[in-house]
Amino acid sequence: VGTAPSYRQEEVAFKTRYVADVTKKSNSQTILVEGVPGVRTYTTRYVMDEATGQVTAQPETAEVTRIPVVELIQVGTAPDYRQEAVDFSVIYTADDSLVAGEQVVDVEGSLGVRTYTKTYVLDEQSGQAVAQPETSEITTAAVARQVRVGVKPKVEVENLAFEVRYEEDPKMLPTDPEVLVQEGVAGTKTTTTTYTLNIQNGEVTADTPSVVVVDPVVKIIRRGVGQVSPIAFKVIYKADDQLEAGQKVEDQAGKEGVRHPNGSVLEEAQDQIIRVGVKAVI
Repeated sequence: VGTAPSYRQEEVAFKTRYVADVTKKSNSQTILVEGVPGVRTYTTRYVMDEATGQVTAQPETAEVTRIPVVELIQVGTAPDYRQEAVDFSVIYTADDSLVAGEQVVDVEGSLGVRTYTKTYVLDEQSGQAVAQPETSEITTAAVARQVRVGVKPKVEVENLAFEVRYEEDPKMLPTDPEVLVQEGVAGTKTTTTTYTLNIQNGEVTADTPSVVVVDPVVKIIRRGVGQVSPIAFKVIYKADDQLEAGQKVEDQAGKEGVRHPNGSVLEEAQDQIIRVGVKAVI
C-alpha cells in the first residue's frame, strides 16, 4: 500500500524596501536589488493501519523552502531649488558741495539672490518622497546703491546803489572845491536758498529763501552856497603944510577888500590916503 507523501507549492511574495537617496531627483526610483519570490512547500504525509491496511492522511505541514529576496529600491529625495532676485536699496546722502539736484553714484547697486528650498522625506511604506513646506533664505546679499545728491545752497547777491547827498555850506563859495564828507558804499541784498533732501526717493526741495540786506552808505558832499562880503577901507588923512589950508589931495584911492564867507580875507582893503593942507596964512 502506497504511503508516499504528497507535495504542493505556492509562491511567497517578496517584500519591497525603500531607501532614500538625497543625490537623486525627487521620486526617481532605482532598483538596487531585484525582488525574487520565495517558495512555500506544503507536505501531506500518510500513515497505514497495519491491521486494516487503511491509509490515513496526516495534517498538512508547510515550510518555506526558498526564502524570498527583498526588493531594494532607491528613491530620490534631493531637494528642489528655485531662486529669485532681491532688489537692492538706494541710499541717498546729502552733499552740500554739489549743485542742488545733481547726483553722483559712489556705489552701483547689485541684486541679491533669495533661494527657496523644498525638501522631501521618504515614506518608507509607500515609497513616495513627500514634499515638505518650502523654506527660503538670502544666499547672496544685495548691495545697496549709494548716491550723493547735491544740496548746495544757492546764493544770489544784488548790489544796491548808494545815494549821493549834497550839503549846502554857507561858509563855502560855489566856486570852492567840493568837500567829500562821507564816501558812499554800495549795499547788498543777499538771497540764500537752501535745499532739503528726501532720503526716501532722492528728491530735492527748495526751502524758503532767506534774505539779508546790507543798506548802502550815503555819499555826502559839501558844496558852497555862501557869498563874499566887502571889507570897508580906511580913510587916512595926512596934514600937508605945503597945501593951502583946507585943500585936499587924494594920494591913494580907497578900495574895498573881499572877505570869504568862512571869515578869511581874500583881498585886503586898500586905505584911502588924503593929504589935507594946513599951510599957515601970513
